[in-house]
Amino acid sequence: MTTEKQVAAGRPVASPEPEAAPSESIAKRFTLTMAERGPVLPVGVKTPSGDLARDLSARPWKTKDERALGKLKKPNMSMAGYVATVIGYMYSRLGAHEWSPETPMPERLVVINQMYMGDVFYAYMWLRREVIGNELHMNVECPSCKKGFRFEGDLGSTHVQCVHDLSGLAQTYTLKDPIDVRKKKVTVFQMRPPRWGALALKEGESLNEATAKIASIRSSIVGLNDDPNEITLTDDELDELSKKDLEGISALLNTDYLGPRMVVEGECPRCEAPFKQMIDWSYGGFFTSSSV
Repeated sequence: MTTEKQVAAGRPVASPEPEAAPSESIAKRFTLTMAERGPVLPVGVKTPSGDLARDLSARPWKTKDERALGKLKKPNMSMAGYVATVIGYMYSRLGAHEWSPETPMPERLVVINQMYMGDVFYAYMWLRREVIGNELHMNVECPSCKKGFRFEGDLGSTHVQCVHDLSGLAQTYTLKDPIDVRKKKVTVFQMRPPRWGALALKEGESLNEATAKIASIRSSIVGLNDDPNEITLTDDELDELSKKDLEGISALLNTDYLGPRMVVEGECPRCEAPFKQMIDWSYGGFFTSSSV
């Protein structure tokens, strides 16, 4: 996400998605701003025909909804769990899924947990843009001069990486330190973007930077070497990864992400040094007066 000033200064803007089916000459992934993408998921939900349904539709957010969402928030609910609850409550359509007011919340949460993280983050950011507006204010500390200041960002300028079709999801990672998995020497992981349900907490577990990173990596690994059969690594198998490969996979997921770039960028108003800071996507940091 950038400031409006930076966008006006001529930062390159991606071309809209082509109507025609992608060929080998067209990249499998492409980038648009949120304003250009509109109410359309960056990946989408696979339909029985194999197509991707991407349309989004949310209800107007009223005071009665604020009250209802407050009641749905449980004492020990994680931030990821509440994001899914907000999306499940406010949206009437997510890709191939349409919900009536009578659709039970657990049924909605099952659907959301099966969606790709990039789609869930996009739906969350699009909802915020629709109900509050484009402007997002954050408290930032300059990494250079250490001065704190109030930053105003433009959600509409957020860069969103999208795919033309399911072929754009595939990634590979070559292990620097091969491991043995189920009596097989593994040198390459076949990968796809992580699902939102990877952030669901196990009993007695808390969601922090380390557990979220490991859960995302585990959700992303779907195959070993050139074996076409899908696989899910156990915690014990994942524990054998070296720190070098753990950080290598994490870097791949962060640089070759799908969905909105959950980072603000700009220049310090005092020393003009560049800065980057993660967007605070907690409910309090995103949907309340502190962000306006």
